[in-house]
Amino acid sequence: MAENLEHKATAAERLLEDSEKSDKKRLWFMRSVVIFLIMIFIGGIVLGAVSILNDEGQQDPDIPADAGAPPATAEEIIAYVQAAAAIAKQAKPRLTVDTVFYFDNDDGRSYLDTLKFDGGQSDLLTKTAKFLAQSIEDQLHTSAPMQEIDFGKDYGSVLWAMNVTPEALAETKVEYVFYRCRICHREDSEAPDVCPECQSEDAYRPAYRDNYTITLTFADPETGTAAAVTKNFHPRDAAQIHALLNGALDKFVTIQSVATRHHNAAITAEINRETQQIRSLCFAKDVDVSLHLLPQGDVSFVGDTRASLTLRESTNFRFDWPEVRLDKTELTMKTHETAALQAQAIAPEGTKITWSCPQEGIVTVDADGYVKSGNQYGEADVVASFELDGQTYSRSCHVWVKNAAEDVTLNHRKLSLAPGGSAQLAATVKPAKATIKTVTWYTEDPAVVTVDETGLVTAVGPGTAKVYALSDDGHYRSSCAVSVKGGNSNGQ
Repeated sequence: MAENLEHKATAAERLLEDSEKSDKKRLWFMRSVVIFLIMIFIGGIVLGAVSILNDEGQQDPDIPADAGAPPATAEEIIAYVQAAAAIAKQAKPRLTVDTVFYFDNDDGRSYLDTLKFDGGQSDLLTKTAKFLAQSIEDQLHTSAPMQEIDFGKDYGSVLWAMNVTPEALAETKVEYVFYRCRICHREDSEAPDVCPECQSEDAYRPAYRDNYTITLTFADPETGTAAAVTKNFHPRDAAQIHALLNGALDKFVTIQSVATRHHNAAITAEINRETQQIRSLCFAKDVDVSLHLLPQGDVSFVGDTRASLTLRESTNFRFDWPEVRLDKTELTMKTHETAALQAQAIAPEGTKITWSCPQEGIVTVDADGYVKSGNQYGEADVVASFELDGQTYSRSCHVWVKNAAEDVTLNHRKLSLAPGGSAQLAATVKPAKATIKTVTWYTEDPAVVTVDETGLVTAVGPGTAKVYALSDDGHYRSSCAVSVKGGNSNGQ
């Protein structure tokens, strides 16, 4: 009997041990499942945050400021540049002229690497060519001093006249449109489907530069345009090239003769789209030079030989129009703060800047550009100006005295609507004490969903599109992904 009881007790202990082991296994399994689910949840949050951050944040609004249709035909483009140059000759802004030689082409290779001796290139000849090329580069750097004509002075014959006909041109180009990613602000000349920097899809929007970049590319002289190149580009003749190179090479070689060929000529102009004020005018061309050389001294081993090289010569006219340049055109301040503005007068030397603030009570500005806010919220313009020849030139900085916005959020991050259905989005600008709490609403695809100025979203057709709220202060942005399909409407 005692043995039977002892056997039952032992069996009970084993059952208890097995039960405890089973409980531990179940507990370990449950803990593993919970940890796994937590990891999935956290991963989802991270992935969702990455996705959201691609669409959220501070965002400058793209507001095209097109100043009208650009010149289109070759005749219109030529006339436009000629008219801009005529305006400059009449108004007489400051003109700076210099002629430079480019030593690197578009491929990053040196033009002076084109210096070659006839009859092949041994290692010794290659080293000799590089040595002579360096001497040419040193000479060309100092061959054309800069010339400056001050404000109000006649240009005379310093500014080259443009004598161009459409027949002399191989190509004309007017550039001012570029594309900016709405997410990371990367700029490109074309709009890729996916931004190379932030990987956002369909994020590029057109934007417009202040200036037209106009390029007039001349046809090859062999096609009968040599006279047009000569008339417009004032090319150096063989004697001038001889004198230029002789200053660099006279210690090493005697230049017996020089022949030149000018090609790859182009005129490039930067012209403000609104005022037609010309900012720069560039006449550039390639010069192929053929030389008959009689080396001497350390390079006499080369012997009587012929050589060739190509130079890229550019004569640049830069126009400085009278204006005020400010380091800031917008400024946000809190009450009882001081901020400094810096202004530069593009004007004759000695011109003084005058500071003023037409609106009273919000900010004051002293003679040195220090801006002080009082105890009132509001907006004001601080103006820097100067007088020249009876005309006032000014530039203003718009000042906000406020509690700045720092973020914007929406009451829904996702919506599912049936065609024709609608839902109300509400935007909250943070912090709560922000002075300006208004937002601008827009949709990325009005064929899928529209939104009005109150945030009322209306489904139009099947698909998925984002609706954005853009804070009017700070341009912070938040989005709601709207899916339009059959069924009931709901949001979260």
